[in-house]
Amino acid sequence: MIIDSMAQPNLRMLSNCSSCGTRIAATEHVRIEMLHCPPDATVLWRMPEATLGLMWVRDRSGSMRVLSNGHPLHNLSVGQADLWFFPEGLDVEGELVSRSATNCIALYVVSSFVPAQVKIELTQPIVGFSNCALGRSFSAFAGQFAEPDGLQPMYIDGWAIQMLAHVRRAARMGGARRRSCASGLAPWQLRRAKQMLLADISDSLPLSELAAACRLSVSQFARAFRASAGVPPHQWLIAARLDNARELLAQSETPLVTIATMCGFADQSHFSRVFARVNGITPGAWRREHRLELCTCQSGSGAAGPPRSKSMSAETEQRCI
Repeated sequence: MIIDSMAQPNLRMLSNCSSCGTRIAATEHVRIEMLHCPPDATVLWRMPEATLGLMWVRDRSGSMRVLSNGHPLHNLSVGQADLWFFPEGLDVEGELVSRSATNCIALYVVSSFVPAQVKIELTQPIVGFSNCALGRSFSAFAGQFAEPDGLQPMYIDGWAIQMLAHVRRAARMGGARRRSCASGLAPWQLRRAKQMLLADISDSLPLSELAAACRLSVSQFARAFRASAGVPPHQWLIAARLDNARELLAQSETPLVTIATMCGFADQSHFSRVFARVNGITPGAWRREHRLELCTCQSGSGAAGPPRSKSMSAETEQRCI
């Protein structure tokens, strides 16, 4: 175990107050930071992307501002809220303005240390909630920071998992008042979903597989993906297939029927209908237009020579088509 007031904290006071340093207790899997701050203090805090994080504030009369990946997630008067939970995959930072003397405790748990079933159920932030059992546990733990010898590594690890179990139970029972304004996917979830969709662009993954990889139900995943990407997963995949098709049309002589198969369309007719609806032109016409543009650009970049005739030679025209 490490008790170190000099280590770089994620929880710090916006002042040079030497008596307001952050106390840190850490094991291989868990890091706990506590800060005691005076009235009217401003506390800056951060939840790293690779951990599950839980923050507790004793004082409920202040205000909280939360940013996720640089975007506002929630601003509120603390009121009845004294807890904030964030799953892995979110790089979250915030600012607490206290109104009276208070304690803040931030709990960070390495993702690989958390039981899989707990992580599956805790994939969304719970921004501002209250839970009596958690509040009592944090309050009791605050007193133990004054007795460093009492904080043994096994106790710290066990206490951290117990706190996440309380969060899981509160989320299940609706005891946590959810304020997840960012209803979309976490960054890691969006990356994983897009990677899976693009892994074999000619195939159509079941929505259930994508949802399972993101640790969400199918309905949760569908709503969150649309909120993050602006379109449902199927439409996003169609757009990716059309991007791939345009690249093949412009840079190869691959037959249209083959491109249709490579890009995941049912057949050439299906490919042509979708392509024309989006681009306003058939794939064959789009290819002729862009291949002619390519040939014109290549010819224009050559060395000076005799004037070109108004019509292409049959061989050049055939290459461009």
